[in-house]
This record gives sequence, structure tokens and C-alpha cells, in this order.
Amino acid sequence: MDILVHFRTGYLEDGVLQTDAVKLRQHYMNSTTFYIDCLCLLPLDFLYLSIGFNSILRLSRLIKLYRFWAFMDRTERHTNYPNFVRSSYLIHTLLVVFHWNGCVFHLVLKNDGFGSKNWVYGDSSLNDDHVKAYLQSYYWCTLALTTIGDLPRPRSKPEYLFVIFQLLFGLLLFASVMGHVANIVTSVSAARKEFQGEVGKEMYIVNRGRLQVVADNGRNVLATLKAGSYFGEISILNMGTAGNRRTASVRSVGYSDLFVLSKKDMWDVLKEYPAARVRLEAIAVKRLEKYKRAPLEKAAMGRSQSTPGLVESRGKIALEDMWVPPVTLSGLTLLYPRSLGASSPPQSIRTMPTPDSPAGSTSSDRSRQQHARSGVVTMNGGESMTQLVSGRTTPLTASHEMLEQEIKRLRDRLQTVESENVAMSVKLSQQQWELEHRLAEIELQICGSRSTSSLEQDELDRNRESII
Repeated sequence: MDILVHFRTGYLEDGVLQTDAVKLRQHYMNSTTFYIDCLCLLPLDFLYLSIGFNSILRLSRLIKLYRFWAFMDRTERHTNYPNFVRSSYLIHTLLVVFHWNGCVFHLVLKNDGFGSKNWVYGDSSLNDDHVKAYLQSYYWCTLALTTIGDLPRPRSKPEYLFVIFQLLFGLLLFASVMGHVANIVTSVSAARKEFQGEVGKEMYIVNRGRLQVVADNGRNVLATLKAGSYFGEISILNMGTAGNRRTASVRSVGYSDLFVLSKKDMWDVLKEYPAARVRLEAIAVKRLEKYKRAPLEKAAMGRSQSTPGLVESRGKIALEDMWVPPVTLSGLTLLYPRSLGASSPPQSIRTMPTPDSPAGSTSSDRSRQQHARSGVVTMNGGESMTQLVSGRTTPLTASHEMLEQEIKRLRDRLQTVESENVAMSVKLSQQQWELEHRLAEIELQICGSRSTSSLEQDELDRNRESII
């Protein structure tokens, strides 16, 4: 069944997926994998009829172990949690190595006889209890390979050689495990800006999938690249202040297939098509200008059309309606300064309304009411008021509370408008990026068609000259 599936498994040839049945069959039969699969399928089980059951005859199936490593490599490259896959793979490898060494140790015990020597476990019941024998063998190999336990002293030369080999192999295994753990910890704690500002040696063309161009903070998405889009050309053209270094961050959304165009091949193509080089540089300049634009940090407040420097009011209550009532004289006690000799009689107080404005005839009723409300308090004696003592809460205090509430509401409204403006600016930037990118693709197609037509015209002229 495995061989039949391989006959219908596609492969990549020069970056193109091959699906032709004849090519698939020829490619599989000419590969080493086909012969390994045939070797694993040898009918060695029929030998059980002559020599009896022997598990060693099934060791040929371990040849396919390399496919497990290939599977783990593909899983690590395509999963969203590669560090978890690496840790699981490391633990699984250790358990398998301990198992194999335990099996070899069990064979040595079986040949010497259980309970016959001190080096082997002095328990003759292991011949009947296979689970206990396996666990004791596994335990001994764990102590030997990790070098953390006291092992029984060997007696014969083969036993010494076996223990020495186990200890040396345990040292190498411990060093490799420490190296893998260090790599996992390093990859987990690595910064996200590991490739930021690296020297660009190739540009990329999206064949399949979806990618996002993100800002420096890694959260704001500036544009979305789809099939046919490209990126990385700015560093190849050595444009901008960054020179040949990357100027933007691109991340893949899911799985994506990209074509890679090296810097050398790119310049060879641009030498053959100078018009395309001009258009590509123009597109790169537009993108650089977009990168230089600082993100919108403050919302743009409305300005008066007649006076640009005047900020328009966006409150729900007009300024002329925010009237503060005058202080009433009821309940108030006026304290006047008294002379050292005798007390002066209380002064009479009157309220005089202010005269109407000359433009009052043409103003609205609201303005007239405002002028009627306003007043001036005068004193006949020419002495000034020094202190006002009120026996209750004055309307002036209430008006201040109203103003504070209105100011607080306006501030909340301003924060809401700022957040909405920031979101709209990000959305507009993304749409502008997509439009510019689409326009650049159309211009490149037009330049390519013009170059092709010019080449065809030159070929026709040469043919006419040869005919003449």
C-alpha cells in the first residue's frame, strides 16, 4: 500500500509541482526510496516456519526510520508551535534510545543467565516475569546513560566493554541533549527583531498565500500581499537612507509559497529591460515615501474655514447658552469696612441694567435675553465690598459644577474622536498601499508588453533587411 501511494505522490521539479502519472512513476522507481521500501517488504516472516519465531527477523523494518525524521522536520516547519514540537521530539528520541539500550542489556542478561552473577540482577524470577525484566533493563540503561546512579561492578571482559561503551555513549548523549535544550531556550527567548535591518540579497514574489506588511510595532497592518505581489526590491535597488537593508516587515498569514529572485539575477534582468528598471525604481520611491510618513498620533481637530487658527466647538451646548446667573442679594450679608471713630450707616445698593448694544436690533432673541440677564452692582458710598457670606449654596457654585461636567464630557468626546481618527488613518493607509501596489503591477505589465512589441518590431526589421 505504501508503494502504491508513492506512485501517486507529486514532487517539485525546478519549483513546479509535477502531477503527471508517468513522471511520478519514473521518478519514484529511479529514487533510493523505492529500493528501501522493497527491502523492508522482503517476506522474511516465512522463515518462521523453519527456524521458529525470532524477533530479529523484523529488524529490517527499522530501515524506514528516516521517514520519521523527515516527518518531524516537515511538522516543525509548518506548525505554529515549533518549540513544542522540538521538545516532544527530543523527549521521544531519549525514550527510544533508552529502550534500545535496555533491549541490548536484556540480551546480555539472558545469555549470562538471570541471577547467576552479581553484575546482572540476582533475581531468577525474571525468566517468567517479562515486564519486570524489561523495567529492570530500562532502569539500568537510564542510570548508565545519564551517569547519575551507582552501577553494579562487571565481572567479565565483555561486561566491561559493554559498560565502557554505555558510559561513553551516555556522555555524548548528554552533550547533545544539552545543546538541543540550549537551542530551544534561545529560540524561545529570541527577539522578534532578529532579521530587522538585515542586508537584502533577494526579492520575493508571492505565488500562493497571503502576507501582511506590518508597522514597526508589529500590530498595525499597512497592506496585504496576495498572489502576484512582490516585496524586497527596495534593498536590492539600494534606494533610500537604509541602503541595501530591509525597510519593512512582512509576515505570512498561514502557509505561503514564494519565488525567490536573487540580487544578481535581478540586475541581469534589469539590464535587459531598462524600462522596467525605471518603473520599478519609481514604485520603490513611492513606497519609501510611505515608510517615511509618521503614524497619526493625534486626531486632527476641526478648524474654522474663515479663521484657520480657530478651533471649532463640537459641544452639544452652544457657548451663548452657557450663561452664569448673577449673584442674588437674598440671603447674603454685606460686610463693609468701618472707621475707628464711629460706624457708618449702611449704604444703599441698587442694580442698574446695562444699556443695550447698538447691534441689539439685529441680534437674535437669545442675545437680547443674555443682555437682559447681565447687570452691574454699584454702591452709593464709594466703598468696595470686602466679603460675601452666604448661609446656603449659591448658584455660582452650581454653575461651576455644570461647567466642570461639561468640560469632562468634552474631554471624553475628544478622546473618542482621537481613537476613531487613528483607526480611520490606519485603514486609509492600508487602502492606499493596496492601490499603489496594484497600479505598480499594471504599469509593469504595460512596460513588459511595450518591450515585447519593440523586440518583435526589431526582429521584423532585421527579417526585411535579410530578404532585401
